[in-house]
Amino acid sequence: MLPRLHVLVIGPGLGRDQLMQDTCAKVIEAARKINMPFVLDADGLNIAQTHPELVQGYRECILTPNVVEFGRLCKSKGIDVSDLEEGKQAAKLSEAFGGVTIIQKGSKDYISNGDKTFVSDIEGGLKRSGGQGDTLTGTLATFLGWRKAYLDKLWEHEGDLDSVELLALAAFGGSAITRVSLLFFLFWSKLTKCLGMLKISFLQERKELAGK
Repeated sequence: MLPRLHVLVIGPGLGRDQLMQDTCAKVIEAARKINMPFVLDADGLNIAQTHPELVQGYRECILTPNVVEFGRLCKSKGIDVSDLEEGKQAAKLSEAFGGVTIIQKGSKDYISNGDKTFVSDIEGGLKRSGGQGDTLTGTLATFLGWRKAYLDKLWEHEGDLDSVELLALAAFGGSAITRVSLLFFLFWSKLTKCLGMLKISFLQERKELAGK
């Protein structure tokens, strides 16, 4: 099955069942053999935490930890980043994992492959909401799929972007879209609430008029 896929997302909805975790570990090993990119999020990060050798040095891997998951990954690699500036923490964790791409989620997202670090600070919601991580991983997978199409030259282009640059662009793009999408969600939620209140008001008014 793997050769028919372009990218893997492992983690959302996975759970911590040992059999499932072990099965996913074998999937990761198989994916590495064919140089397939993959994204680890949520319970998928537990695999990187308990079996760091599975992702060690694999530059086709993206890890997307929140603040708690980031701390656990640092602990698993035996590193302390508490004395570092925020922008340098992701870089140190990436270096510890041998250059995997880290998206350190927070009020600002720090994206690093150990060599370069980017800051995604596009305005979003004041607080991350449930499901945002799933939006991020899905968007990352989409961009990584397009990256493969670019590298395979499915259309004519100058080919002036290499695989490392494209992966960084995919990571930044996924972060940016996720942050912006929350604003649209909040706007739609407020609009729906206002329309609902107007509808109730209109029905009450009609009922009062009918009773006269």
